Formats: sequence, C-alpha cells, structure tokens
Amino acid sequence: MRSLLSILVTLALLNLSSPGPPPGGLSQGVARWARSGQYVEIDGLKVHYLVQGRGSPIVLIHGLGGNIFSWRGNIAALAQEHQVWALDLPGFGSSDKPGNWDYSLAHQAQFVNDFLQHFGIVQATVIGNSMGGGIALELAARFPERVARLVLIDSVAYLQVKIPFWADWLSRTPLAWPLSKFFTPRFGALKKILQGLYAEPERVSDEVTWGYYYPLSMPGHLQASLAMLRTLRFSISPQRLRQIRQPALLIWGARDRLIPPSQGERLANDLPQARLVLVPDAGHMPNEEQPQAVNRLISQFSRLAKL
Repeated sequence: MRSLLSILVTLALLNLSSPGPPPGGLSQGVARWARSGQYVEIDGLKVHYLVQGRGSPIVLIHGLGGNIFSWRGNIAALAQEHQVWALDLPGFGSSDKPGNWDYSLAHQAQFVNDFLQHFGIVQATVIGNSMGGGIALELAARFPERVARLVLIDSVAYLQVKIPFWADWLSRTPLAWPLSKFFTPRFGALKKILQGLYAEPERVSDEVTWGYYYPLSMPGHLQASLAMLRTLRFSISPQRLRQIRQPALLIWGARDRLIPPSQGERLANDLPQARLVLVPDAGHMPNEEQPQAVNRLISQFSRLAKL
C-alpha cells in the first residue's frame, strides 16, 4: 500500500523535480504510439485512441501513469483475431489532462462506457492492467451488458490508500500550478519507478522509459496528477465484486512486488467466475515483460468463452 502511494505521489511531483534533460530523444518507435492514433471528443475531452484489426471487440485500459504504449506488445497479436481498441485515459498519454476532473475508478468507468457507446460498441472483452483493472471491474459492475468478459492483469481491487496531509495540501494549493512551468520532469526518477515494477530491472531501457516519460512534459500533466491525488482511490468492496458475473481471467506476474499474487488469489475468490494464472518471470506489468505469454492466455480465454 505504501509503495503504491509513493508511486502516485511521485508521479504527481515529477514535474517539480530538478531540471535535467533526458538522454537521447523520442524514438520513432515511441512516437508511433504517441502520435499515430486518432482523436475523438468524449464528454468534452479530446481523447487519443487506436483501433486495429477486425472481429469481436477488445478494449485495453492502461494503468496509472500508462498510455497506449503500455500495450505495444499486445495490440498487433490480439488484432489478428479481434478488433482492438486502446485509449489514453483522460490525464494520460496524448489525451487531454483536465485539472478539475474526477479520476475515481467509478467515474473513469463511466467515461470508458461513454467512449464505447460513442463508437457503437455494444459489448466487448475488457482488459485492464493495475488501475485499468479496477476501472474494468467498475465497468462490469455498473454496465454489465457492456462487458462480455474480463481480463484483469495485476489489478487493483483492495488497496486502501490514505493520502498524507502534505500531499493533500499540495493537491489543493494554487501555487503548484504556476510554479510547474519552471521545472521539467526527471527522466532518471521515472526509470527507477519502472524498474521497480518490472521483475527484471534491466528490461527497462531508455526507450521504454520514453514511452512513459513523454506525457509528463505535456501541458496539464501536473494539474491532472494533483487532481488524481484528490479523487483517485483503488478499492472496490467485496460485496460489489461478488455481483460481477462475467467470466474473468486473472493474469498475475508471479514476481509482482506492488500488488502481490496473494491479492490475485483473493480477487479470484471474490469474483464468481474467475480463474487465476501466474506468469513466471514477470512483475506488475506482465503484458509488457511477457507479452507472448499474456497474448496466448487471452487468446485461449476468448476461444473458450465462445464455446
């Protein structure tokens, strides 16, 4: 719990770190995910999204600090059998970053539902990692007709996070906003956070870090991060979880230090139709560290669910 709080606060404060240009620059590979998608206005916000493939729809929901880049190892493979939709949630990636928005799991689930409704997606397989898993759970609970099945990858569900007084004060003071333009995010600090989320830190290259770094220097990032401190919580009541009847595949990194596999076991017990699979040699984001294994599990699950 403390480590998750540390990440949330650190992401909010990266803009207040000492200036220092990162090594290299935005590579073509990262730029592809950051800039080659499409944009649509949903609930008054400009949202960056990508759609690829044909077939039954799959929706990918990234975690805290993530964006479409988080699914770089999954989209093409899943698109061989499905129509894959991936979006940068408000406050993340190349989407708008409102500073007065409600970033609660419930409100983000409402937003994803509005996104799907806009494109006429009646029902989809919804896949979420970490915070994205919590949003997927809320979506299934609030709009059960929209969710055919769930794939939850190292999902939040039970974390009770209490924001310390100083962070709450910072999220409310207007002083942080004008000061933020005089500072730039620290590339090295973000890389260390990512290394802590991976099972093998050496897998976090500068290019991987760039995929998470570029949104931090975009207008509105700090304001959005401070709004997240005010409104984002990571728990869903067990009673609510037991009302979710859709088939659910829980994929968990066996070496997740942030949300350990024991949390996956608990979630599998609370969801009426859930199965837990551990991915060896993976941390909090097995979709990034072991994409082939994750893609295979999702494909098998989708085929079985159709029988």
